Amino acid sequence: MLQEEPRIDQKENLDTLLTSAQSLLALINDILDFSKIEAGKITIEQRPVNLQNFAQRITKTFEVAIANKGLTFVTKIDKALPQTIITDPFRLNQVVINLVGNAIKFTPEGTITLKLKTLEQKQDKTLVRFEVVDTGIGIKKEKQIEIFKEFTQADNAITRKYGGTGLGLAISKKLVGILGGDIKIKSKSGEGSTFFFDLWLPISQQEEQRQNFRTSDNDTNEKPLKGYKILVVEDNEINKLITQKFLTKWGAEFFHAENGQIAIDMVKGNDFSSILMDIEMPVMGGYEATQNIRRINKTTCQSIPIIALTASALPDIQARIKDAGMNDFLIKPFNPKELKEKILYWLKK
Repeated sequence: MLQEEPRIDQKENLDTLLTSAQSLLALINDILDFSKIEAGKITIEQRPVNLQNFAQRITKTFEVAIANKGLTFVTKIDKALPQTIITDPFRLNQVVINLVGNAIKFTPEGTITLKLKTLEQKQDKTLVRFEVVDTGIGIKKEKQIEIFKEFTQADNAITRKYGGTGLGLAISKKLVGILGGDIKIKSKSGEGSTFFFDLWLPISQQEEQRQNFRTSDNDTNEKPLKGYKILVVEDNEINKLITQKFLTKWGAEFFHAENGQIAIDMVKGNDFSSILMDIEMPVMGGYEATQNIRRINKTTCQSIPIIALTASALPDIQARIKDAGMNDFLIKPFNPKELKEKILYWLKK
Protein backbone atom coordinates (compact mmCIF):
# COMPACT_ATOMS: atom_id res chain seq x y z
CA MET A 1 0.00 0.00 0.00
CA LEU A 2 2.92 2.34 0.66
CA GLN A 3 4.01 1.74 -2.95
CA GLU A 4 0.66 2.98 -4.29
CA GLU A 5 0.93 6.73 -3.55
CA PRO A 6 -1.42 6.87 -0.53
CA ARG A 7 -2.86 10.15 0.80
CA ILE A 8 -0.78 11.91 3.47
CA ASP A 9 -3.12 10.82 6.28
CA GLN A 10 -3.08 7.21 4.98
CA LYS A 11 0.71 7.22 4.74
CA GLU A 12 1.01 8.27 8.38
CA ASN A 13 -1.15 5.32 9.45
CA LEU A 14 0.67 2.91 7.14
CA ASP A 15 4.05 4.06 8.46
CA THR A 16 2.79 3.39 11.99
CA LEU A 17 1.64 -0.08 10.95
CA LEU A 18 5.00 -0.79 9.34
CA THR A 19 6.91 0.33 12.44
CA SER A 20 4.68 -1.82 14.66
CA ALA A 21 5.14 -4.84 12.39
CA GLN A 22 8.92 -4.41 12.40
CA SER A 23 8.93 -4.13 16.22
CA LEU A 24 6.83 -7.29 16.53
CA LEU A 25 9.11 -9.14 14.12
CA ALA A 26 12.17 -8.08 16.13
CA LEU A 27 10.51 -9.32 19.33
CA ILE A 28 9.65 -12.69 17.76
CA ASN A 29 13.17 -13.12 16.38
CA ASP A 30 14.68 -12.29 19.77
CA ILE A 31 12.47 -14.82 21.55
CA LEU A 32 13.24 -17.52 18.97
CA ASP A 33 16.98 -16.85 19.22
CA PHE A 34 16.89 -16.91 23.01
CA SER A 35 14.91 -20.18 22.99
CA LYS A 36 17.41 -21.81 20.61
CA ILE A 37 20.35 -20.73 22.75
CA GLU A 38 18.70 -22.00 25.93
CA ALA A 39 17.94 -25.33 24.24
CA GLY A 40 21.51 -25.65 22.95
CA LYS A 41 20.31 -25.60 19.34
CA ILE A 42 22.59 -22.81 18.11
CA THR A 43 25.11 -23.99 15.52
CA ILE A 44 28.34 -22.08 14.92
CA GLU A 45 30.03 -22.11 11.53
CA GLN A 46 33.61 -21.17 10.72
CA ARG A 47 34.23 -19.04 7.63
CA PRO A 48 36.80 -16.48 6.45
CA VAL A 49 35.70 -12.95 7.34
CA ASN A 50 37.36 -9.77 6.07
CA LEU A 51 37.25 -7.41 9.07
CA GLN A 52 37.42 -4.27 6.91
CA ASN A 53 34.40 -5.46 4.91
CA PHE A 54 32.68 -6.47 8.14
CA ALA A 55 33.00 -2.95 9.55
CA GLN A 56 31.82 -1.41 6.26
CA ARG A 57 28.70 -3.58 6.29
CA ILE A 58 27.89 -2.46 9.84
CA THR A 59 28.29 1.18 8.78
CA LYS A 60 26.02 0.64 5.77
CA THR A 61 23.36 -1.01 7.93
CA PHE A 62 22.99 2.02 10.18
CA GLU A 63 23.65 4.96 7.84
CA VAL A 64 19.95 5.92 7.61
CA ALA A 65 19.35 5.63 11.38
CA ILE A 66 22.49 7.67 12.08
CA ALA A 67 21.44 10.38 9.61
CA ASN A 68 17.88 10.53 10.96
CA LYS A 69 19.14 11.21 14.51
CA GLY A 70 21.85 13.61 13.41
CA LEU A 71 24.59 11.48 14.98
CA THR A 72 28.14 10.85 13.81
CA PHE A 73 29.37 7.31 13.18
CA VAL A 74 33.10 6.62 13.33
CA THR A 75 34.92 3.39 12.50
CA LYS A 76 38.45 2.80 13.82
CA ILE A 77 40.27 -0.31 12.58
CA ASP A 78 43.71 -1.22 13.88
CA LYS A 79 46.24 -1.41 11.03
CA ALA A 80 47.85 -4.36 12.79
CA LEU A 81 44.70 -6.46 12.37
CA PRO A 82 44.97 -9.39 9.95
CA GLN A 83 42.90 -8.79 6.85
CA THR A 84 40.92 -12.01 7.18
CA ILE A 85 40.08 -14.14 10.21
CA ILE A 86 37.94 -17.23 10.81
CA THR A 87 34.68 -16.92 12.73
CA ASP A 88 30.90 -17.19 12.40
CA PRO A 89 30.00 -14.02 10.41
CA PHE A 90 26.26 -14.36 11.04
CA ARG A 91 26.59 -14.48 14.85
CA LEU A 92 29.38 -11.91 15.06
CA ASN A 93 27.31 -9.57 12.91
CA GLN A 94 24.25 -10.19 15.10
CA VAL A 95 26.14 -9.19 18.26
CA VAL A 96 27.80 -6.05 16.87
CA ILE A 97 24.57 -4.88 15.19
CA ASN A 98 22.80 -5.25 18.53
CA LEU A 99 25.47 -3.20 20.33
CA VAL A 100 25.52 -0.46 17.69
CA GLY A 101 21.72 -0.41 17.53
CA ASN A 102 21.53 0.05 21.30
CA ALA A 103 24.15 2.80 21.16
CA ILE A 104 22.10 4.70 18.56
CA LYS A 105 18.87 4.18 20.53
CA PHE A 106 20.32 5.56 23.77
CA THR A 107 22.37 8.42 22.27
CA PRO A 108 20.36 11.62 21.77
CA GLU A 109 23.35 13.47 20.28
CA GLY A 110 27.03 12.99 19.64
CA THR A 111 29.06 10.10 18.27
CA ILE A 112 28.94 6.31 17.97
CA THR A 113 32.34 4.68 17.47
CA LEU A 114 33.04 1.12 16.34
CA LYS A 115 36.58 0.00 17.14
CA LEU A 116 38.35 -3.18 16.01
CA LYS A 117 41.87 -3.67 17.35
CA THR A 118 44.49 -6.35 17.97
CA LEU A 119 45.40 -6.94 21.60
CA GLU A 120 47.76 -9.86 21.04
CA GLN A 121 48.91 -11.93 18.10
CA LYS A 122 50.44 -15.37 17.76
CA GLN A 123 51.60 -17.20 14.67
CA ASP A 124 48.22 -18.48 13.54
CA LYS A 125 45.69 -16.52 15.61
CA THR A 126 44.98 -13.06 16.97
CA LEU A 127 43.12 -11.64 19.97
CA VAL A 128 40.67 -9.07 18.59
CA ARG A 129 38.76 -6.53 20.66
CA PHE A 130 35.37 -5.43 19.29
CA GLU A 131 34.30 -2.18 20.96
CA VAL A 132 31.25 0.08 20.60
CA VAL A 133 31.49 3.50 22.26
CA ASP A 134 28.67 6.05 22.54
CA THR A 135 28.12 9.50 24.04
CA GLY A 136 24.62 8.60 25.22
CA ILE A 137 22.70 8.48 28.50
CA GLY A 138 25.00 5.96 30.17
CA ILE A 139 24.11 3.32 32.77
CA LYS A 140 24.34 3.53 36.54
CA LYS A 141 26.97 1.23 38.04
CA GLU A 142 24.45 -0.72 40.13
CA LYS A 143 22.42 -1.48 36.97
CA GLN A 144 25.28 -2.67 34.78
CA ILE A 145 24.98 -6.33 35.75
CA GLU A 146 21.19 -6.30 35.44
CA ILE A 147 21.12 -5.25 31.76
CA PHE A 148 22.55 -8.61 30.64
CA LYS A 149 19.66 -10.53 32.20
CA GLU A 150 16.80 -11.57 29.93
CA PHE A 151 13.74 -9.29 29.74
CA THR A 152 15.60 -6.65 31.78
CA GLN A 153 16.46 -3.02 31.07
CA ALA A 154 18.14 -0.45 33.29
CA ASP A 155 14.80 0.84 34.61
CA ASN A 156 11.12 1.09 33.71
CA ALA A 157 11.44 4.69 32.53
CA ILE A 158 13.91 3.58 29.84
CA THR A 159 11.51 0.86 28.70
CA ARG A 160 8.68 3.38 28.40
CA LYS A 161 10.79 5.97 26.58
CA TYR A 162 12.94 3.84 24.30
CA GLY A 163 11.02 0.54 23.99
CA GLY A 164 12.76 -2.78 23.41
CA THR A 165 12.35 -6.30 24.73
CA GLY A 166 15.24 -6.52 27.18
CA LEU A 167 16.52 -9.56 25.28
CA GLY A 168 19.14 -8.07 22.95
CA LEU A 169 22.02 -7.85 25.41
CA ALA A 170 21.15 -11.19 27.03
CA ILE A 171 21.28 -12.89 23.62
CA SER A 172 24.47 -11.05 22.64
CA LYS A 173 26.23 -12.06 25.87
CA LYS A 174 25.31 -15.70 25.34
CA LEU A 175 26.41 -15.63 21.68
CA VAL A 176 29.77 -14.06 22.55
CA GLY A 177 30.17 -16.77 25.20
CA ILE A 178 29.59 -19.43 22.54
CA LEU A 179 32.18 -17.71 20.32
CA GLY A 180 34.67 -17.84 23.20
CA GLY A 181 34.50 -14.38 24.80
CA ASP A 182 32.57 -12.26 27.27
CA ILE A 183 30.85 -8.88 26.81
CA LYS A 184 31.85 -6.22 29.32
CA ILE A 185 30.76 -2.66 29.91
CA LYS A 186 32.31 0.62 31.08
CA SER A 187 29.77 3.37 31.69
CA LYS A 188 28.76 6.34 33.81
CA SER A 189 25.26 7.73 34.01
CA GLY A 190 25.01 10.71 31.66
CA GLU A 191 28.47 10.16 30.19
CA GLY A 192 27.97 7.41 27.62
CA SER A 193 28.85 3.72 27.50
CA THR A 194 31.47 1.38 26.09
CA PHE A 195 30.59 -2.25 25.35
CA PHE A 196 33.45 -4.55 24.36
CA PHE A 197 34.44 -8.19 23.99
CA ASP A 198 37.66 -10.01 23.07
CA LEU A 199 37.88 -13.09 20.83
CA TRP A 200 40.83 -15.29 19.90
CA LEU A 201 40.34 -15.78 16.16
CA PRO A 202 42.34 -17.94 13.72
CA ILE A 203 44.05 -16.00 10.93
CA SER A 204 42.86 -17.04 7.47
CA GLN A 205 44.89 -17.25 4.28
CA GLN A 206 41.66 -17.53 2.24
CA GLU A 207 39.61 -14.64 0.94
CA GLU A 208 36.14 -13.94 2.23
CA GLN A 209 33.42 -15.22 -0.08
CA ARG A 210 30.79 -12.57 -0.63
CA GLN A 211 27.71 -12.27 -2.83
CA ASN A 212 27.61 -8.89 -4.51
CA PHE A 213 24.08 -8.92 -5.85
CA ARG A 214 23.47 -5.18 -5.53
CA THR A 215 22.20 -3.41 -8.59
CA SER A 216 22.73 0.27 -9.27
CA ASP A 217 20.80 2.65 -7.05
CA ASN A 218 20.58 4.92 -10.09
CA ASP A 219 18.50 2.40 -12.02
CA THR A 220 15.40 4.35 -13.05
CA ASN A 221 13.82 1.54 -15.05
CA GLU A 222 10.30 1.22 -13.61
CA LYS A 223 9.76 -2.22 -15.20
CA PRO A 224 13.18 -3.91 -14.96
CA LEU A 225 11.65 -7.41 -15.19
CA LYS A 226 9.62 -6.79 -18.35
CA GLY A 227 9.86 -9.78 -20.70
CA TYR A 228 10.82 -12.25 -17.94
CA LYS A 229 8.66 -15.20 -16.84
CA ILE A 230 8.94 -15.86 -13.12
CA LEU A 231 7.47 -18.87 -11.31
CA VAL A 232 6.65 -18.42 -7.62
CA VAL A 233 6.32 -21.68 -5.71
CA GLU A 234 4.51 -20.77 -2.49
CA ASP A 235 1.64 -22.30 -0.53
CA ASN A 236 0.87 -19.25 1.62
CA GLU A 237 -1.79 -17.10 -0.04
CA ILE A 238 -0.65 -13.82 1.53
CA ASN A 239 2.99 -14.38 0.53
CA LYS A 240 1.84 -15.25 -2.98
CA LEU A 241 -0.28 -12.09 -3.33
CA ILE A 242 2.47 -9.78 -2.03
CA THR A 243 5.09 -11.34 -4.31
CA GLN A 244 2.72 -11.18 -7.27
CA LYS A 245 2.02 -7.50 -6.62
CA PHE A 246 5.70 -6.53 -6.75
CA LEU A 247 6.69 -8.79 -9.64
CA THR A 248 3.78 -7.54 -11.74
CA LYS A 249 4.64 -3.94 -10.87
CA TRP A 250 8.21 -4.57 -12.10
CA GLY A 251 6.87 -5.90 -15.40
CA ALA A 252 7.39 -9.65 -14.91
CA GLU A 253 5.01 -12.28 -16.23
CA PHE A 254 3.83 -14.00 -13.04
CA PHE A 255 3.21 -17.76 -12.65
CA HIS A 256 2.29 -19.60 -9.46
CA ALA A 257 2.53 -23.17 -8.11
CA GLU A 258 1.21 -24.01 -4.65
CA ASN A 259 3.66 -26.86 -4.04
CA GLY A 260 6.83 -28.44 -5.39
CA GLN A 261 5.11 -31.19 -7.39
CA ILE A 262 2.99 -28.70 -9.34
CA ALA A 263 6.12 -26.62 -9.94
CA ILE A 264 7.93 -29.60 -11.50
CA ASP A 265 5.02 -30.20 -13.89
CA MET A 266 4.92 -26.52 -14.86
CA VAL A 267 8.68 -26.36 -15.47
CA LYS A 268 8.43 -29.31 -17.88
CA GLY A 269 6.06 -27.32 -20.11
CA ASN A 270 7.51 -23.82 -19.79
CA ASP A 271 10.80 -21.97 -20.05
CA PHE A 272 10.82 -19.79 -16.97
CA SER A 273 13.39 -17.03 -16.48
CA SER A 274 13.64 -17.59 -12.73
CA ILE A 275 11.98 -19.49 -9.87
CA LEU A 276 11.25 -18.26 -6.34
CA MET A 277 11.01 -21.42 -4.23
CA ASP A 278 9.45 -21.71 -0.79
CA ILE A 279 11.13 -24.31 1.44
CA GLU A 280 8.29 -25.78 3.51
CA MET A 281 5.21 -26.81 1.52
CA PRO A 282 2.65 -29.66 1.53
CA VAL A 283 2.95 -32.54 -0.97
CA MET A 284 6.55 -31.63 -1.88
CA GLY A 285 8.86 -29.05 -0.31
CA GLY A 286 11.40 -26.78 -1.95
CA TYR A 287 14.53 -28.90 -1.46
CA GLU A 288 13.08 -31.97 -3.18
CA ALA A 289 11.39 -29.90 -5.90
CA THR A 290 14.64 -28.15 -6.77
CA GLN A 291 16.53 -31.43 -6.99
CA ASN A 292 13.87 -32.84 -9.32
CA ILE A 293 13.86 -29.70 -11.50
CA ARG A 294 17.64 -29.90 -11.91
CA ARG A 295 17.23 -33.50 -13.13
CA ILE A 296 14.65 -32.67 -15.83
CA ASN A 297 16.11 -33.35 -19.28
CA LYS A 298 15.97 -29.73 -20.46
CA THR A 299 19.00 -27.49 -20.84
CA THR A 300 17.22 -24.56 -19.19
CA CYS A 301 16.54 -26.62 -16.05
CA GLN A 302 20.26 -26.82 -15.29
CA SER A 303 20.82 -23.06 -15.49
CA ILE A 304 17.55 -21.47 -14.40
CA PRO A 305 18.12 -19.29 -11.29
CA ILE A 306 16.28 -20.72 -8.28
CA ILE A 307 16.07 -18.46 -5.22
CA ALA A 308 14.89 -20.00 -1.96
CA LEU A 309 12.29 -18.20 0.15
CA THR A 310 13.03 -19.09 3.77
CA ALA A 311 12.15 -17.91 7.26
CA SER A 312 15.64 -18.80 8.51
CA ALA A 313 19.17 -18.05 7.27
CA LEU A 314 20.99 -20.20 9.82
CA PRO A 315 24.13 -21.91 8.46
CA ASP A 316 22.55 -25.39 8.34
CA ILE A 317 19.64 -24.03 6.29
CA GLN A 318 22.03 -22.23 3.93
CA ALA A 319 23.98 -25.46 3.44
CA ARG A 320 20.80 -27.42 2.61
CA ILE A 321 19.72 -24.71 0.14
CA LYS A 322 23.07 -24.92 -1.66
CA ASP A 323 23.16 -28.73 -1.61
CA ALA A 324 19.67 -28.89 -3.13
CA GLY A 325 20.88 -26.90 -6.14
CA MET A 326 19.41 -23.48 -5.40
CA ASN A 327 21.44 -20.40 -6.36
CA ASP A 328 20.57 -18.06 -3.52
CA PHE A 329 18.09 -17.39 -0.72
CA LEU A 330 15.87 -14.59 0.53
CA ILE A 331 14.55 -14.31 4.08
CA LYS A 332 10.81 -13.93 4.62
CA PRO A 333 9.28 -11.46 5.17
CA PHE A 334 11.38 -10.15 2.28
CA ASN A 335 12.50 -6.61 1.54
CA PRO A 336 11.09 -5.71 -1.93
CA LYS A 337 14.27 -3.92 -3.01
CA GLU A 338 16.39 -6.92 -2.08
CA LEU A 339 14.01 -9.26 -3.93
CA LYS A 340 14.34 -7.17 -7.11
CA GLU A 341 18.12 -6.93 -6.77
CA LYS A 342 18.59 -10.67 -6.30
CA ILE A 343 16.35 -11.57 -9.23
CA LEU A 344 18.13 -9.08 -11.52
CA TYR A 345 21.57 -10.25 -10.36
CA TRP A 346 20.88 -13.88 -11.29
CA LEU A 347 19.05 -13.01 -14.51
CA LYS A 348 22.03 -10.96 -15.68
CA LYS A 349 24.47 -13.65 -14.57
